[in-house]
Amino acid sequence: GGMRARTALGENQEWCKMTLFENSLRTPLLISAPWAPASFGRTSETLVELIDVFPTLQALAGYEVSPFLQGASHANESLGARTQAGERTRANTSANRSRFALAQFPRCVPPGMNASADWEHNNCNKNTTAEYTAMGHSMRTSDGWRYTRWLRWLPEQLVPDWDSDGYGEELYDLRHDTPDGDFDAQSDNVATDPANAELVASLRKALREAFSAAVGG
Repeated sequence: GGMRARTALGENQEWCKMTLFENSLRTPLLISAPWAPASFGRTSETLVELIDVFPTLQALAGYEVSPFLQGASHANESLGARTQAGERTRANTSANRSRFALAQFPRCVPPGMNASADWEHNNCNKNTTAEYTAMGHSMRTSDGWRYTRWLRWLPEQLVPDWDSDGYGEELYDLRHDTPDGDFDAQSDNVATDPANAELVASLRKALREAFSAAVGG
């Protein structure tokens, strides 16, 4: 999990939280279970996704986790028990739980707009999915990297064009976390560094496999 969730107030030249940067996506999962005193103060470095919240609450309330959910219950782990295998569906297997967390966010760039120069105007706040032009897909790995790839969006199929070159890639080294409030946190995109070529290729493949499996194709 994470230790903070905040609104960007100028970090990465962004405002609000409509980004795929770490300081906007990283969110802690805090659970209070008064009936399980052994869990008090327990922490975990396991990666958690927001889709895990509902199944976790289901399990904590004593219900079976709905089998159609993509998220996984972290109830056992939160209470100090060993997490049962096979709790996740599709791409989110129990093995993947400790490896990565996924996120995505759209952009809407009208014809004639310079996407880089007019970045503050290419949000999709008032657009339907049919008007999305790009989708950012991001993977946060358990070993401290955030990899993001921006792809052309295919609105009729509601999927990204994985076979296109896309609009760019981002890779951030988060292995040495910066103090909360660091204005320059996650500002060095190292995706084009030759030393990271093998890592980028591996993450690019893993990203496509994870998102493709998550939507069933």
